[in-house]
Amino acid sequence: MKVLFKHELKNHYIEIGILSAANIILCTLIGLCSLFLDDSSWVSNIIVSTLMIAFVGVMIALAVVLVVSVVKSFNTKLFTNEGYLTFVLPVSIDKMLIVKYLVNLLWVVIVSLSYIIGILIITLMVIGTEDAYTFEIFKGIGEAILNSPIHISLYILQALAVVLLCFSSLFLTLAILNCGKIKKAKFILGLLIYSALNNVINFVSTIASYFSFAVVETGSGLKVKFISLFDIFDGGDYYVSQVFNFNSFIVSVIAIVGLYLFARFIIKRKLELE
Repeated sequence: MKVLFKHELKNHYIEIGILSAANIILCTLIGLCSLFLDDSSWVSNIIVSTLMIAFVGVMIALAVVLVVSVVKSFNTKLFTNEGYLTFVLPVSIDKMLIVKYLVNLLWVVIVSLSYIIGILIITLMVIGTEDAYTFEIFKGIGEAILNSPIHISLYILQALAVVLLCFSSLFLTLAILNCGKIKKAKFILGLLIYSALNNVINFVSTIASYFSFAVVETGSGLKVKFISLFDIFDGGDYYVSQVFNFNSFIVSVIAIVGLYLFARFIIKRKLELE
């Protein structure tokens, strides 16, 4: 497993690492320039504007690199000529796939932290120092996060399910595209399959959420309540104040495992490498 991790990490760590660091550095420079340069100077405005454009460019590039790295992680190593070498390695297919899931999840976490840290730096250094009210708002949010570990844990759990569901949907989409002799319009067909999978899962998840136990925010803290469709018609206080919906989460977990197992079945029994 350690060898697999090292090999998988080597594929895109340079691009993601450099762009994530550049994102934070640019945010810091924007904050410092806004603090110490004269706002009335045209030179200062040009410098800050240039840094802002570079910051937006790096954010877009980081998102593109992340998507490309995730797709290539599954596609190149499993469904191209390199797949022949991958499948003859003395390692079970499940171990290879689990490593890919974990490494790609690590990239998502790193990129997300880069975005969050960068935006916080700009907000606190540029807005927070000039607007005490805004600073107090962010201070209150920070204190709320520290004082509400259950909230944060539930939000992280839901985000984790969303990311893993994206991985499984992508994995199955690529498996379907490569299980036959599909040569034309693979990109368009792939987008259609991926969108269809996620739309069906989201529809089922939404329906399931109307009749489910959920963790809701009340005046006296978090409570577990049964949510039904009638709550929406009665004003929807509980439905709107949901922090975590159990049925939606269960549907996501079932979909993650189900899509993974189906894709695994396809590449073991039906795969035709190019």
